[in-house]
Order: sequence, then C-alpha cells, then structure tokens
Amino acid sequence: MKVQSNPSLIDIIRTHLEFSDRSYIVYATSEHQIPLYEKSKKIVYCLVEGRINVHRKVDNVLIFCMTAPAMIGLFSLGENDIYHHFITATNVKLIAIEESYFSETIEAHNLWKNIFLIAADYARYFFIRDEKFNSKDVYSIIKNNLELLWQYPEDERMQISIFKFILSRSQISRSSLNKILKDLIEGGYIHINRGRLLSMKELPRRY
Repeated sequence: MKVQSNPSLIDIIRTHLEFSDRSYIVYATSEHQIPLYEKSKKIVYCLVEGRINVHRKVDNVLIFCMTAPAMIGLFSLGENDIYHHFITATNVKLIAIEESYFSETIEAHNLWKNIFLIAADYARYFFIRDEKFNSKDVYSIIKNNLELLWQYPEDERMQISIFKFILSRSQISRSSLNKILKDLIEGGYIHINRGRLLSMKELPRRY
C-alpha cells in the first residue's frame, strides 16, 4: 500500500524546515536504512523525493510504502520506543532535523494542526492495512497483495518480484504462495514471467 498524505500540508512544513538553520539534507540510495536516532538525538525527516518502505520492527513485515512528500518520525514524537524502521525503496532526498528543533519550528509557526492532520492520514492507512492484510485467510492476503501490486505503474511493476512483494508484506509460507499463484495461473487469472506480474483479470473472491 502506497501512503501519501495531503501534499499541501507537508509542503508548508517542508518550506519552514528548508529555511531552518537547524535542518540538513540527507541523500540515500535504495535499500538503505534511515535512522531515527543519531548520537542519541531523535531525528524527524521530511521525504522530499523518492519512496521509503515502513517495516514493523518486531517481525520486519513491510507495512506500507511512503511516497514523497511525506513525514517520517511523527509517531515517535515525545517517545523513546521505536516500533518501525524505514528502508529506502528508491534513491531518496530528505530534510532532517532533531526532534527538539522540529517541535520548536512547528510551535513557532503554529503548524500543529498540519501535524495532526498528517498523522491522522497515516493512522487511517494503518487501519486500512490491518483490515485488508491481517486476515487469517491466506488466499485473501495474496489476493489483496496482487491487487495492490497491479495498481503500480507498469514500468515500476516490471522491476518488482511478485514473491518478494508478497512475502515481505505477510508471514505466509512460500509453499502456500507458490500453490495459490500456480492455481491462479492455471485458471487464467494472472500471467507471470520471471517473477513479474504481466497481466491480471478480476480475481475470484474465494479460493
């Protein structure tokens, strides 16, 4: 699931962070972990370019993908515990700032309403994700992930392994995934070549 909050809300925050003498730019390539702590100081980021995958820390399951513009670190404001880690899905550009300076900037420019609305958007995606992908029905999990992958632009989808895409987002076994994909292929619902999803018809509701 791709997550993108209201760009105008984030752009306002981004502008103030860019002009802050406390912020700095971070560039990272794909498959790079973005730390929420540096030298014991908590960091908040504004994702300016690219995409970042959010993984659940306890089991490394990929929860969703954040697309620029986005804010990273809002749910850990004022907390010491970190429940997620962030891995770049593409090359990215971020504006980074220590949490204390971030809070000062937001307070000085009366932007807490923006922060609340952005955080509410992200919380809504958590609820949607839980409803669609935390089913005990293995087929429903695979079906929802296939439908999600099919929404990606074709050039992007052709770079993604269907097996990695689904297994990174769930705790189903590879053998169960192989069996259901094989049945969907034989039923003419999907066409896969070298692990890439080439075509897909409307999938059956039940397996």
